[in-house]
Amino acid sequence: MTRFVGDAIGVRKAATGYTSKDRKRDMDAFLETGMHPEVKRMRESEAFGRPMPPLPTPLRSRPHIFFQFSISRKDVGRVVVELFDDILPAPTRHVQARCTAAARDTFAGTFIHKILGGTSIYGGKSKHFTDTVSMKRDASLRHVAPGTLSVSSDGSEVCFSLAKALQLDDTHQVIGQVTRGLPVLEQIAEIATKGGDDFPCQPVIIEKCGLTDADGVVDVEVAGGKSGIEGVAGRGDGEGVLEREEDETRNAVQAALEAQGKKQQQKPQQAGGGAAKKKGAFDAVLLGSSNDDSSDDES
Repeated sequence: MTRFVGDAIGVRKAATGYTSKDRKRDMDAFLETGMHPEVKRMRESEAFGRPMPPLPTPLRSRPHIFFQFSISRKDVGRVVVELFDDILPAPTRHVQARCTAAARDTFAGTFIHKILGGTSIYGGKSKHFTDTVSMKRDASLRHVAPGTLSVSSDGSEVCFSLAKALQLDDTHQVIGQVTRGLPVLEQIAEIATKGGDDFPCQPVIIEKCGLTDADGVVDVEVAGGKSGIEGVAGRGDGEGVLEREEDETRNAVQAALEAQGKKQQQKPQQAGGGAAKKKGAFDAVLLGSSNDDSSDDES
């Protein structure tokens, strides 16, 4: 059984002239797109019932976060998002925390791993992710307009919508809206993808992220900053995290070797110093004896 069956049967019973041919056509569409046409029609039809609630009115007092993106290692710009923390505090705090450098599973350095043609962009998955979030659904926040930011049910990924995408309501909860940088997302959405898994053919990376002001100018917390790209941070979750770990290991080994080398240099100096002291004492004795002999000769 698929998740659309319950809703679809209700619509099908009420429909007239719905033939087996229509059913097969809709099933083929479902297998191809993941959304059954009956459910789509039911959700988007004004006759279905309640009008779609709009997204909340933007407030500068709400917390804001930013994501800095690169395509094929070239900076393409920043996206600023307002978070609805006054409506859904738990998931917004979860996303805020993952935007900081203190988070082990920070979004910085992670890939955009899925692009659904002109509809949605998925990213933020980290191999270090462990802190699942208990998601409390809010039916008033839906994917009703371009520029929504939502988080998956377990908190492992974020999704940017580029159009009305009500099918995402089943798997993601809207927690914010883009206030600046929507053209950056539109540019990412144009990247060609590999068939089957919708993975972009060019690497798209969240190079840097953090907490910022409503204008996206004054950054409070920033994660990333080790990239070779000027003004951009981090590498991909695979390449970048591995590179950072290698750098840390290399620095630790180098420090240990330098410390060991200093110890080895000090030992010969100490040993040499002791020998010098002994030689000096011996020379003094000899010199003293020589002086005594001279005194005897003079007398």
